Amino acid sequence: MARFVFRLQTVLEHRKRLEDLAKVAFGESQGGLFREQATLRGFQEDEERTVDHLEVIQHEGILDMENLQLGLRFLDVIKVQIDRQTQVVARAEARVEQRRQELVAAMQARKALDRLREKQLADFKRL
Repeated sequence: MARFVFRLQTVLEHRKRLEDLAKVAFGESQGGLFREQATLRGFQEDEERTVDHLEVIQHEGILDMENLQLGLRFLDVIKVQIDRQTQVVARAEARVEQRRQELVAAMQARKALDRLREKQLADFKRL
């Protein structure tokens, strides 16, 4: 009996490699996004702690203007960092979405050849 040979096997293998590379790129971009989101959360927690500290200073009754001004300046710096980090997170989210679309395209290309191979194999077995 003759052996089934899929003439596009090398193309199928190439598309599988491309899909694997796309999976790796997607995973790396997701990891980058998670790190950037964690950094943003850290800044937001710093802001929250600073606001809480400033409220405590104001309610103590004895106003330490130097300490209060220092806290307000620090709060301004944190807000700038939060704004910048929010932009970094947005860019990371866009990268993840782009990598996801690339992965979906690679999977669809591979699956199309897989379906063709399965169809040709079924036709071969019927003969």
